[in-house]
Amino acid sequence: MLKAILITCLLCNQVALAAVVVASIPNSLSKKYSSLDGKDIRLKKGQSLKVALCNNKRLTIIGPYNGKIKSVKCSNFGQRWLRTIKRLFATNRIGDNLRGDEDLLWTIDLSTAATKNYCIKNQVTFWRADAADSATSLSLKKLNSTTVTINWPLYQDTLSWPASLPLEYDTPYMATMDEQTVKFTMTKISAETSDFKQIISLMDNNCLSQAIDLFDRRTWYRQMQPE
Repeated sequence: MLKAILITCLLCNQVALAAVVVASIPNSLSKKYSSLDGKDIRLKKGQSLKVALCNNKRLTIIGPYNGKIKSVKCSNFGQRWLRTIKRLFATNRIGDNLRGDEDLLWTIDLSTAATKNYCIKNQVTFWRADAADSATSLSLKKLNSTTVTINWPLYQDTLSWPASLPLEYDTPYMATMDEQTVKFTMTKISAETSDFKQIISLMDNNCLSQAIDLFDRRTWYRQMQPE
């Protein structure tokens, strides 16, 4: 699994060098170059480093190579983006299987019993993994409140939040289907923003699986993969 190493931000005459090593061949190079603080990079033939820079550009260094990374200007947003990338790769889950269509990224996953916080952009929707074999009803309630039961048609994999149950963000809920109970909370995030800002917001609000999912789907992640 690919790992990320945060390379220190060096302030020199208001110019910063900041980068995240997102992949290396072989993997041991990630440890060797955990800091590029003025170090010469020496790569043999067949070795490579893939680096994300704080100015939102990517850099691939392919051996044989002998040199250093040039300094780049780092905005505050660029620094936040690099910290987010570091946290994403530190999960060792980058490249996990995705849940089909991208719209499912914003749904509440009832196939896992893990307690999660979900970030919501627009309407709240539930998702189940096997619509053909799942139960045909969903019991939903806010903790210490009345339970609402919703009919869920067979072969339908998603279901919208019921109008009969008031929706409150940052409040614990429980959903029970087919004898499995899922506990979750929801956080509202802005839909009118860039993918980069959405990923940062997802991480800041502890919506880890969604952040990984969105990051995985973007071409700028796939371009970081070793050939």
